[in-house]
Amino acid sequence: MKSSARNTPAKRFVKAQFAQTNKAISQRELQDAPDNTYDRVTLYRVLDRLVSEGFLHRATDKSGVIRYAQCNHKHHGENCTHQHIHFHCEICDEVQCLDNIIPGFQLPQGFKI
Repeated sequence: MKSSARNTPAKRFVKAQFAQTNKAISQRELQDAPDNTYDRVTLYRVLDRLVSEGFLHRATDKSGVIRYAQCNHKHHGENCTHQHIHFHCEICDEVQCLDNIIPGFQLPQGFKI
């Protein structure tokens, strides 16, 4: 991951929130955190910067809410581009990354992966 020269208090706050969980977090959840002192625009900008630095990746749930998850893959400071499945629990509303799932499907005859 590329290290940014700008390590602002807001950026440290957001990173600390992700260090405390293994689930994906929406901007609204960060905004509603008890220890949050930042407005929604600041949080959005920090989230966007952390995505561009490769620290986070985005996942959109079925209701269209963008959630962010910490990326634990090496991609040399570029956007997270590896593919994986996101699990969304409809009971607790948490979203988690499932990295080690290999989808099974059959290609039409004459094609190969």
